[in-house]
Amino acid sequence: MMEELSITLSLANRPYPLKIHVRDEEMVRKAARVINELMKEYADIYAFNDNQDLLAMVALHFTTAAIHAEQKLLASETMISEKLSEMDEVLTSKL
Repeated sequence: MMEELSITLSLANRPYPLKIHVRDEEMVRKAARVINELMKEYADIYAFNDNQDLLAMVALHFTTAAIHAEQKLLASETMISEKLSEMDEVLTSKL
């Protein structure tokens, strides 16, 4: 059974009580820290004062990054598959 931990994170200056797995604590706290830091950067760059606008920009930032990573992964998988097929053809021709 996984051990759960109750923590409270501050996101956009609001507390969010959460129950998480103990093993995820460091990652979840880091994620909250990164979100808050990015919100501050966007506030400085774009002079947004509204937290909803800042959170929307952070969501766009991370969603764009996730889509880019997914496309890169798919391209890598395709390249690996093609290379494996080429290797299979070479090995098959040597038998």
